[in-house]
Amino acid sequence: MEVEEESDFSDRDLTGESESDFSDMDLTAHKTKTPKRGLTWLPKMRTTFTNSGGKKHKVTFDELEKFSGEYRSEFSSFLGDLVREHVGFRFLAWKTVPTEVKDKLWEEITRFYDIDACRRHFVMTRLGNLFRKFRRKVYAGYIVPNLGKPKKLARIPKRYRSMVEQTDWDKFVTYTQSDEFKDVSNKRKTARSKYVYDHHLGRGGYAYLKDKLLMRPPLVL
Repeated sequence: MEVEEESDFSDRDLTGESESDFSDMDLTAHKTKTPKRGLTWLPKMRTTFTNSGGKKHKVTFDELEKFSGEYRSEFSSFLGDLVREHVGFRFLAWKTVPTEVKDKLWEEITRFYDIDACRRHFVMTRLGNLFRKFRRKVYAGYIVPNLGKPKKLARIPKRYRSMVEQTDWDKFVTYTQSDEFKDVSNKRKTARSKYVYDHHLGRGGYAYLKDKLLMRPPLVL
């Protein structure tokens, strides 16, 4: 008997429902539960926050309007976990995420981080980018290798089973096979092919590179 191997992959670096389905969404309900497999910063941040007596970490921005400071990488990882756990595969596009869900995401962010309210739009844009990046990685790492294998496609990847509903996963898989999805994908591939310079700076981006260069000792001639 042939045993099918189940593929899995890393995403370190999300089905349209009515807005009322998410009006009572509680993002703090997970704090007493066992940390979910595949998440790193949400459980860690909740523990650190509790142990520090509720001390928030300050989020700062540089002159390029990018995350900077001591908690730059931590904050980026936290946002990635937040969007995976609380948005996941429930929506087909970031623009369809209801306002009340985004409000609760912002509440969860400001619960742990000291960040000016005027930065909300920037942070929401970042969440949208992380949402799309996550979906692309899942598509490339799980959907594409299993095209033509409906039994495998029907199974939620192991790392997401504790946080994803089967109905949401089914809708996501169906959407990736649609003409609408293929049309959007082809447009993005065309746009990407026109890039002249690739980004190789990692998660820290230019802010991290700038800090790294400033820490270098002066050149002695």
